[in-house]
Amino acid sequence: EQIFEAVLLEKHPYLLLLQILLEAEGDSLEQFAQNAARAMLAELDQHVDLLKLVFIELSEFKGQHFPMLYQFIFPQIIPLIRRFQDRQSELRALPLPVIFLSFVGTFFAYFMINNLIIPASPTGVLGLEDLALEQFIDIYLHGVIDPGQSSAVIPAEMPAANQQEGL
Repeated sequence: EQIFEAVLLEKHPYLLLLQILLEAEGDSLEQFAQNAARAMLAELDQHVDLLKLVFIELSEFKGQHFPMLYQFIFPQIIPLIRRFQDRQSELRALPLPVIFLSFVGTFFAYFMINNLIIPASPTGVLGLEDLALEQFIDIYLHGVIDPGQSSAVIPAEMPAANQQEGL
């Protein structure tokens, strides 16, 4: 377990992502998010093998090291937080750790979908062939609810035709 912990602290993908976040350019939060997301995914594409660490942590250790990783990594993003402190009025009133984790989580999920789910699915089954990073970035920044709508209506059941098309 001590060997795995040492490897985890040395090689975990979050370490790569942290460096990318610290170096991402952008004068606005929106530009930063776009640049950081693209750079993170490009880097992760170069290190797909590091996913094995994440899966080992989840399957063999039941995620017990994630709190340690968070405690190790979060203090290192303080320069990033300071960079955008004067622009905090652009953000919703959410704790900064939540904003950070939701950002990393959203784009790590995108990476996982593109590398594990879509390549393994027969063409057309999921309807995600045109999955675009820009759409994920837009959803992260602006949500999924159309501000022009008074309330979103979510059907209780998807129509059978849409299920077949993967919608």
